[in-house]
Amino acid sequence: TVLSPHPVTGPSVLKDVVAYVEVWSSNRAENHSETFINHLVRMGAKVSKIFNKHITHVVFKEGWQSTWNKAQKAGVKLVSILWVDKCREVGVHIDESLFPAININEGLSTLTEKKKNINACNSKPISGQGLSLSVAELYIPSA
Repeated sequence: TVLSPHPVTGPSVLKDVVAYVEVWSSNRAENHSETFINHLVRMGAKVSKIFNKHITHVVFKEGWQSTWNKAQKAGVKLVSILWVDKCREVGVHIDESLFPAININEGLSTLTEKKKNINACNSKPISGQGLSLSVAELYIPSA
């Protein structure tokens, strides 16, 4: 986490922000949301404990896929913790597009779905001209 050693903040820097914060450690064992909630509130933002229609920003790090999906569907700004830190550091509302949130799980559900489809194909026999094998039984040398 990058924090400014001498934060310059004003009580109204983020007055138009209604945030939902989901910040976890890499292994998701520790919830670090409270620290960022406090920073946001000190800069004038409102913070909601639940995701609702009033949310304008989601501060996201190692969060849940369902939160990411809700934020994208709602069209809210998904920002990283670095956005909060930079706003604190310079004391102004920084352009959110400079600090987009990253979802390391994005595409994971797609990959899981593809794996299910591949597994379904693996169980279907391939037959023809006296040959009957499943895809899983075929040997395909690596390139």
